[in-house]
Amino acid sequence: METSCRTIRQFNVSDDGSLTIRFKGTTTRVRAKVIDRRYDQEGRLVYLCLDRLIHRHHEDGFKFDLPDSPEYGHYLSAEVKGCFGSEITLVPFN
Repeated sequence: METSCRTIRQFNVSDDGSLTIRFKGTTTRVRAKVIDRRYDQEGRLVYLCLDRLIHRHHEDGFKFDLPDSPEYGHYLSAEVKGCFGSEITLVPFN
């Protein structure tokens, strides 16, 4: 099975517990409710569990292209999995 990797151009986790993503090449935004989130020892967000699927069945990850984002610009990529809701593991630059 061939895998695919879309690029995230906009990424925001709001205080009300929702995630908004916009992928490169689209103008529409994807929204989902965050039902679990985890942080590393440095306080960086490293894991999100969402209430619905935001990835396609053949996707196993996303790339980040957020150079102007002070909050999320330090992420390199994200691994994604899940059957009923997407689980996203964020991979920061070292």
